[in-house]
Amino acid sequence: MIDPKASADGNLGNKRIDLELIANMVESGSRVLDIGCGTGELLDLLVEQRHADGRGLELSQSGVNACVARGLPVVQGNADTDLSYYPDDGFDTVILSQTLQATQRPREVLHEMSRIGPRLIVSIPNFGHWRVRAHLALNGRMPETNALASSWYETANIHLCTLLDFTDLCDALGLKVEQCITLTNGKAKQSATRPGAWQNLTAEQAVFVLRRGAVNAAVDFEKRLAEPSRLPPRKIVFVASAAREPASPPRPAKPHQARELTFERCALAPPSLAETTLAKTTAASKPNAW
Repeated sequence: MIDPKASADGNLGNKRIDLELIANMVESGSRVLDIGCGTGELLDLLVEQRHADGRGLELSQSGVNACVARGLPVVQGNADTDLSYYPDDGFDTVILSQTLQATQRPREVLHEMSRIGPRLIVSIPNFGHWRVRAHLALNGRMPETNALASSWYETANIHLCTLLDFTDLCDALGLKVEQCITLTNGKAKQSATRPGAWQNLTAEQAVFVLRRGAVNAAVDFEKRLAEPSRLPPRKIVFVASAAREPASPPRPAKPHQARELTFERCALAPPSLAETTLAKTTAASKPNAW
């Protein structure tokens, strides 16, 4: 079975006007990760025109081969499972162009993107477009539009959403929508910071610029620390010693009588030791020789 994400950008028409818009949104000389970079069209624009330090992640082998032929630094990987290998804030901007709807776990993908970089650029087709609604209402069949050109049994899209659905997801993840550009019939229009009901009805697709919130990042850090899988078990060792004798003259101890013990300190062993161990020490006195 062919993984549908391997041809995610095959759902769109041949003319990808969103790529030029995305390239213009990237700051010159910045570090960029393009997830689902396909054959490297956008990544090539970023390197050549914006002088970006660009890297790519692509699922299909044919896409990786095409990128390498262009001289682009691209590795083969899956956005659903391989983003966790990238370090925190490893990039200035993380891009996901017409790929989110083809992932198996869109929420987790966006969450990982916000961890990898503070600024996200995401473009999606709009399933709330009026033609989509009319086609479903009048024909009762899955629609085919300029932005969704494949039949339902051939499409790579498995999580389609509307523009309002997407902004709800951003709110849930603590991502701020800084900019939104809607695309209709090949024409781009600058929208308000957040698209409204009218844009949700008339736009065929949209490009979003998102910013990770500082408060959300701090909360996320605390949650990650609290995860049991991230906290290795610790061994607790108690060190005990015999209680000090009073200053009065010593008295002969009875045979096999254990001295009273007190805890002097509690030490936390290195986190690599897995089991909790309680070490106790007793000191027994021997009877006098005479």
